[in-house]
Amino acid sequence: MDIVIEVGNTRLQCLFNSSGTSRAICDALPLTSHASLWGDEVYFRIPVRRDREPGARTHLEAGDIAFWPDGNALCVFFGPTPASQGSDPVAASPVNLVGRVMKGLGELAQARPGDPIVVKRA
Repeated sequence: MDIVIEVGNTRLQCLFNSSGTSRAICDALPLTSHASLWGDEVYFRIPVRRDREPGARTHLEAGDIAFWPDGNALCVFFGPTPASQGSDPVAASPVNLVGRVMKGLGELAQARPGDPIVVKRA
């Protein structure tokens, strides 16, 4: 599913997968929230609750979008986090991979805490 995530003035074109968590998020669209940052990760709470899926993981790639069950949050990874030991993102605890940023990832470094967020169908 094609999704747009707007973080402040940054517009990300995203592709969500067909997992149960992705479907639950898409069923709740449109969503609004405010950005939090943890290293090179933008995350924000959403009104979706899901358990960890088989295959939940902590090691990701820049551009991955995941749902963090421990915080009921959607996470967009664009570089290393405080848990990283190299240049790849590492989540604080296992996350469910839900999609990828296809365009606009390089602009996400402009995000600031508190920026308004909108998640909607493209």
